Amino acid sequence: MWEAVLAGAFLNLDPISEERCKRYFMLHKTTLPTDVEHISKTYLPEYELPAMFYIEQRLGYLPDPKHAKRHEFYVRWALCRFHLDEILRYEHCVNEMDIHVRHIRNADMKEAICLRDSTISYSDLLKYENHLVEHKDIVRSKIQCLLGYMPDLEYSLKIELYMREFTNELKPESRFEINQVDYRAITGIQYRETHIKHGVDVADNLPLLGPGIA
Repeated sequence: MWEAVLAGAFLNLDPISEERCKRYFMLHKTTLPTDVEHISKTYLPEYELPAMFYIEQRLGYLPDPKHAKRHEFYVRWALCRFHLDEILRYEHCVNEMDIHVRHIRNADMKEAICLRDSTISYSDLLKYENHLVEHKDIVRSKIQCLLGYMPDLEYSLKIELYMREFTNELKPESRFEINQVDYRAITGIQYRETHIKHGVDVADNLPLLGPGIA
């Protein structure tokens, strides 16, 4: 499966730029940039789209750039080494990139709604039982599909309500498809549950939920 994911990433690479990439790679073979603000424009720009494609495949959604930018260029670097110099073996390339995709996921989750408020009030429970209940089963089926189980409401209630709101805005024929908002929301449920039960270190090392899972 990962051969297909990497091949898909490289479809986003302009073949005309390959020689330029090779020259750049030879000049900067052992260096990485330190100025984050200039990375997107100056550091292996030909690999920006392949890197973002890979990140999206692993997370299931495109994260906020402010979380991605500090680690996305490491994904570019690994793709470049794998594609042009073959220093990295296939498995090592995936493992190295996934380390940085997890950093992106973790930064996103720490700022997300899933960790902001851990209390569930009586009004929350009433809303859960009465608000957009026609979408309840759709939302829960998506959670079951991605996680393989249904977490307790302590961990999922507020995010389920958010998913119902978003589902309600979709066209009826699109409501059953798992989309980027669903991936991010369900990642939040998993991260929140693990964070509460086992602590931040375990949560930070959770597997990635994106559709490119091996």
